[in-house]
Amino acid sequence: MKKGLFVISFLFLAVMCWKLLTGPQDKHPPVLYSDFLQALDTGKIKQVSIYMGYTDADLKFVRKDFSSAGTSNIGTRELPNLIKKMVDDGVSVEFATARKASPAEFFLNFVPLLLLILVVGYFYFIRSRKKA
Repeated sequence: MKKGLFVISFLFLAVMCWKLLTGPQDKHPPVLYSDFLQALDTGKIKQVSIYMGYTDADLKFVRKDFSSAGTSNIGTRELPNLIKKMVDDGVSVEFATARKASPAEFFLNFVPLLLLILVVGYFYFIRSRKKA
């Protein structure tokens, strides 16, 4: 039983390391909202994709010269005025759906809890068995 738990723990650790190293990497660092507004005012923004959240929204944008793209963050209360400004400036605005977690990600997030429950149950079973 101990070898089985060790093998499962080792496999879980290996999969977590693999997911961490091969996960999606953001190629562009976040841009300050003030820098985004400055680029918008100077007409350098071509397209903006808005990913809505509960209290804030992520803005992923492409510059007109295609030299770089970036991300910024804004509160949802300020969003209607910003959308109006972008549309008035001729920026292409689109709303994108938020990415949902895959079943593999759900499983990898659930496994540590399951392992903890198994370890606690195993030690509880051993303790109750030794008392008897």
